[in-house]
Amino acid sequence: DSEVAKSVRGLRALLSNTPNDVIALVDLAQHHLAVGKQRAAHRALMVAHQISPDSVHVLRAVTRYWIHVGMPDKAHAFIKKAPRTAADPWLMASEIATAQITGSPSTQLRKAQRALAIKSFKSRDVTELAGAVGGAELYQGNFKEARKLFRLALEYPTDNVLAQAITNQDHLQIEINDSLLQKAPNGVFEGRAL
Repeated sequence: DSEVAKSVRGLRALLSNTPNDVIALVDLAQHHLAVGKQRAAHRALMVAHQISPDSVHVLRAVTRYWIHVGMPDKAHAFIKKAPRTAADPWLMASEIATAQITGSPSTQLRKAQRALAIKSFKSRDVTELAGAVGGAELYQGNFKEARKLFRLALEYPTDNVLAQAITNQDHLQIEINDSLLQKAPNGVFEGRAL
């Protein structure tokens, strides 16, 4: 019996007792995607979205799903139209990153740049946003601004930001050392692997 199968059984048991647990639904969807069950993943995510349409966790998971299944335009349209995107740094980051994947203009990039400049959000909440804006600056060749933004993002690194910083280390000229890796939460696998 595989670990994925055990996890899926555990999540289904949990959901039979608490069917409105959107975290469990998102986890179930991720397990389904890991074994190639796209339809089952989609169903779980749509139920989670129906239960909690404004949840940052759910909105980001649905966006990642559309990217994972090769439909980045649908991902961008979805995150762009979510009402909460314009006010939440985590969703703004998703919109910016998704726009970059699709080659579309971001609806949140300028607003995010202003919000970061005037420190509109708490430091812990801007990690992904600073990384997304830093990625856009890097793409435009603005290495100095990208470096500044990634330094901000790496104050409270996530797996995604850490992986971006390591991948672009030559351009950013930021040393990724053990003390920085120690700041990352447990479960940060991609960054540690890189």
